[in-house]
Amino acid sequence: MCLFILLGGSAVAAVKLSRNSVRSTHIKNGQVKKADLGRNAVDSSRVKDGSLLSQDFAAGQLAPGPKGDKGETGERGPQGTAGPGAVKLVLDRPATGGSTLEPFAEVGPFEFASICSLVGGDEIVASVRVRGGTAAQYEMATVEASNDAGHTNRTTGGPVNPAGGAYTDLWNPGVVVAGSFRRLAATILLKSEGTVWAVTLNVLADARAGSLSCHGLGSGVPAS
Repeated sequence: MCLFILLGGSAVAAVKLSRNSVRSTHIKNGQVKKADLGRNAVDSSRVKDGSLLSQDFAAGQLAPGPKGDKGETGERGPQGTAGPGAVKLVLDRPATGGSTLEPFAEVGPFEFASICSLVGGDEIVASVRVRGGTAAQYEMATVEASNDAGHTNRTTGGPVNPAGGAYTDLWNPGVVVAGSFRRLAATILLKSEGTVWAVTLNVLADARAGSLSCHGLGSGVPAS
């Protein structure tokens, strides 16, 4: 049944369609919008399996997948620059026939020096010493090792000789016999006129074949 209504000269047709008379073939592709669908008109039974993508789901609706394998360790980055007021300590010298003290670093008013002497052609006598400051004192905690199986902890302290005088001995492992080594890891507090410097220092006196040298690396910073 058709009903024609005249409105200002225009004709509008009201058409009543029978149930299920409009089929997919009667609708132009892409013309059905979200607003044209009834609430819950599309359910799981009307969706083709495997046709939905992850972006079709709201956050939290999909369970996370299994944890992936651990990635490979990245390359070690370059050594960072020393912080404000920090000083680097570097000891790098071959063992020689003499027993000369050689300065290798200055931290505040303090001067560090080392001995790395070659004895008998294949043994080393090594030491680390310091001097400087005014009425200065030191406190030192160390871990020392002569092999890879064990170590010894020590704490020492005392006065530090002033600049221009004899050096104060901080570490003297004695004779490092051929084929062996001595390793030091030290934390040192140096005090002078109410100021404290904190120093960390790692030293290796190496009398193993092909080495015969002394190496050390550390840093010093004002602690107060």
